[in-house]
Amino acid sequence: MSFSVLALSTIASLSNFCNANLSLLSDLDKVASKEMHFSGVVIDVEHKETQKGKKFGVLHLEDYHGSFKFFIFGDDYIKFKSFLEPSWLLHLSGRVKKKFYNDDLEFKINNMSLLSEVIDNEVRDVILRIDLNNISEIIVDKTVNIIKKNKGKHSLILSVIDSEKNYDVDLLSRKLKVDINKDFIKEINSLQEITLSIN
Repeated sequence: MSFSVLALSTIASLSNFCNANLSLLSDLDKVASKEMHFSGVVIDVEHKETQKGKKFGVLHLEDYHGSFKFFIFGDDYIKFKSFLEPSWLLHLSGRVKKKFYNDDLEFKINNMSLLSEVIDNEVRDVILRIDLNNISEIIVDKTVNIIKKNKGKHSLILSVIDSEKNYDVDLLSRKLKVDINKDFIKEINSLQEITLSIN
């Protein structure tokens, strides 16, 4: 994969906003008519013209499972052109349907937005999971420092897991809230003892 580890971490952490991955588009017949939501990183963009002089775009998107080229024409090109920037993290939704001029299938994009906007508009909770056996003063201090450096509006839940007794306890922080940004995700993911998920 050509995208950065940080981009991968961001997309993986937000997988609950997606019901599909790009590898599924390798066989459109299997997903025909299904409403699908993806997150991925833009690895390349092409702005082109047809022989009749009509402009269109080609969006090369990649996620953890694969990559896909989206051809964007007409009003959709005008609507989504501003999102066609290399290295941007995008969230796409749409449906596989027949092309308007023949019976071939294509993925028709209905909506495109920055992944950061999806986070701000829809994320309610940040969940940090840690096994009871991995809790130490060092890991607690590191986690608290990361949280304090990235204060924001999203609720924070610490989920403590006891793998030996097979139970877990969720603890909601009433004082600390976090901002889900690249630095926060990068620093939390650097702690091997903690697993980050976002709801």
